[in-house]
Amino acid sequence: MIVLSYQPKSYREIKKVIEYGHKFGADLLEIRGERINHKELIKILNSTSFPKIFTYRINNFSYSKLKDASKKYRIAIEHDVDYIDIDINLGRNFINKLKKEIKKTRLILSYHNYEKTPRLKYLIQILDYSRKISAEYYKIVTYANSFDDNYTILKLLEIANRKSIPLIAHCMGEYGKSARILAYKHGSLFCYSSFKSDSATASGQISLELLTKIFRVKNIYPSTRIYGIAGNPLKQSKSWLFHNFGFSETGSNAIYLNFLVNDLENFIQYFKNYIRGISITIPFKEEILKIPNISSKIIKEIGSANTAIFKDSKPILFNTDYLGFKEIVKGEKKLQNSKVLVIGAGGSARTIIYTLKKFNNEIFVINRNFERAKKLAEEMEIQVIKNKNKLPEQIDVLINTTPGNNLFALNLAKKIFSMNKIKLVVDLDLNFKESKLISISNSKKIKMINGFEFFIRQAIHQFKIFTGKNLSVRKARKFLLENYDKQF
Repeated sequence: MIVLSYQPKSYREIKKVIEYGHKFGADLLEIRGERINHKELIKILNSTSFPKIFTYRINNFSYSKLKDASKKYRIAIEHDVDYIDIDINLGRNFINKLKKEIKKTRLILSYHNYEKTPRLKYLIQILDYSRKISAEYYKIVTYANSFDDNYTILKLLEIANRKSIPLIAHCMGEYGKSARILAYKHGSLFCYSSFKSDSATASGQISLELLTKIFRVKNIYPSTRIYGIAGNPLKQSKSWLFHNFGFSETGSNAIYLNFLVNDLENFIQYFKNYIRGISITIPFKEEILKIPNISSKIIKEIGSANTAIFKDSKPILFNTDYLGFKEIVKGEKKLQNSKVLVIGAGGSARTIIYTLKKFNNEIFVINRNFERAKKLAEEMEIQVIKNKNKLPEQIDVLINTTPGNNLFALNLAKKIFSMNKIKLVVDLDLNFKESKLISISNSKKIKMINGFEFFIRQAIHQFKIFTGKNLSVRKARKFLLENYDKQF
């Protein structure tokens, strides 16, 4: 069931939340009771428009808070609220006293750890201890300090499913955000959402609108295929918008998530049996080749990959950046037979240089870390620039493969613009609306190809690899531009 969680101060405030919950398909409304007075709480509980959960979280224990919680739980029970969620840390005596007063209300007995995810063995002990108190549902929620912590929760859900234990479980925090959906798919009975991103009652909650309209959680089944993007950071990524639109448009039984990953090898080891395929972004496009894989001659020549599908024990690698950029080069004569300066020496730069070499370009590379640029230049047999004050006399095309308005790329671009008559600028940074490089280029009336166009072209190929289906470029572009400001 999909739960819309909110911490109100008044009944008037909750009315908007209830309307929102109906609009976007919530099944339950969770009322957090810490901030509301008794009179306003009764008004909310008397509203019959939504099944409700009442809960009261005490992070810092005090007698006054415990007394307030006790009174509000009794009000909720007196009004036959559908569920009450009580933290087991409030103690057996507190819980048993309330249980004696329950008539129709169902009990959710919960455990929260706001600092970390304990080991699986400890969580099993917590679950076994909780089950000594009879309840309709048991709930274990922990804080994820890495994406790997979500694996512990998934294993706990597997154990609960085998034993037919009615369990709600997920991780909080940014590392647990997408994995809330993964946990729901693998047996967690409730999936919690927020009214708006700034009104979340727990870290990592996803807004109900995104949860039901973009991620389509009400259409998740055991057979639903999971895809996603592995990288860090992921704030700039719009892959979740693109692929979930594509799945909806083509009727594919699949969902696409963000996987905020620090250790790619661990991620693949832990989650390869839960996930069908991934997009690979910064900083893993080169590292993925160091992990045992199945790849083509082109992947090995480029030295990076941005797509993997999992089969048996090894990822099968692809590079749709290459396929997408090759289309752009074929359609733009300025990217053929030209002098091109590439800023950056990561996985994207490798792909760009490899592609440009096939179209008779003279290529130079420059990077803040000279040694990395030198190594790339030697491998790709191109020229490296050590000093930005000693640039080639003529540059026709400038290509930026580095992220986010960094000063190295911007200052270098300004210097080049003052020295050369640049014919074309290509900026692969996806956040084209805020790109200062694009702004400067436009002011100088230099032709631009932005990161959005590059993203769309490579993503179409990636979608075909994931699903075997073709997706309309026109429809995908339109949807993304209309929803581009959505954040996940």
